[in-house]
Amino acid sequence: MGGIGLAAVARSSLHFMAYLQRQIGRVITRNAAFLHRYEMSGLRGHSLTSLVRSEESEADMKHARLSAKQWTTAEDDRLRSLAISGMNAWGIAAELERTVAAVRSRAERFGLSLRRVTVAPSRRLVGKAKGK
Repeated sequence: MGGIGLAAVARSSLHFMAYLQRQIGRVITRNAAFLHRYEMSGLRGHSLTSLVRSEESEADMKHARLSAKQWTTAEDDRLRSLAISGMNAWGIAAELERTVAAVRSRAERFGLSLRRVTVAPSRRLVGKAKGK
């Protein structure tokens, strides 16, 4: 008779129960930390929906804060000069501490291209220059 023995099933069940206990412990700890921050924030009695959403997307909060900044004229000038110099959108975004999407959007507003352009010499022009 093949199959898994009773001892193996029991060991597997014990491992699974230990795994569930660890997961439940993590959830309880995370919720306790959230409730502590909620109590300390002074927002008690307000809707928890926005707080829960912000807790779930803490990684996105930095992105949201970066894209919410207003552009200054100095940043616009810097964007123009970096785009004209040939820097790509990723480099400009890092330089200006903005998202790539924000840089592309702003460049489009000013009619700037962030695509790299390489100009290869034409054989015809090179040939004429040598022949003269």
